[in-house]
Amino acid sequence: MILCAALFACLIQASESAEPIYEGKKLSAWLVEAYNPGDQQEHAREAIRQMGTNALPMLIKVLQTPDRNQAVSAFRVLGATATSAVPAVLNLLTNDIIAQEAVYALVQIGPQASLSISYGLTNQNSKIRLGSAMAFSLMASEGKLAKSAVPLLLNAIHDHDTNVCSYASHALRRIDPEAADKAGVKQLLER
Repeated sequence: MILCAALFACLIQASESAEPIYEGKKLSAWLVEAYNPGDQQEHAREAIRQMGTNALPMLIKVLQTPDRNQAVSAFRVLGATATSAVPAVLNLLTNDIIAQEAVYALVQIGPQASLSISYGLTNQNSKIRLGSAMAFSLMASEGKLAKSAVPLLLNAIHDHDTNVCSYASHALRRIDPEAADKAGVKQLLER
């Protein structure tokens, strides 16, 4: 009985750490090809698309390594398919070393990540609030946000962290200039 339990635990650990494979090549190899310009770049991106959500655990790990830009590139390829990774990526915002790439990964996932990112605006951790405000600001610049984010941004412009206020104000001005004017965003930005 104990032997069966130990074997089962080993199998679970092995399956969790297994790297996805497509056409006989590991995800890590496809990430290099997808990130670097060349003849194989589009084929590598298609391989990542084919791996889909199976690639997400590995992408979260790669996002925490020096190769994190490859993971950001893969999140761009996956777009909305990567929505289920948003909570894990939000948690990475507390790491100063990788926070910027985590924000970019959230932006690459797109508007489908907005609801989860909005929870980040109300998080007790100021780094998560800041990262969420930065993501909203970048998404707004790319026209990827809907007006549904406005109420949360209206609250975030009064955050005690001035960086959160600044990024939230920028996003609000891009999404709904009228709401930004009513909230006095111009005055907030001039502080």
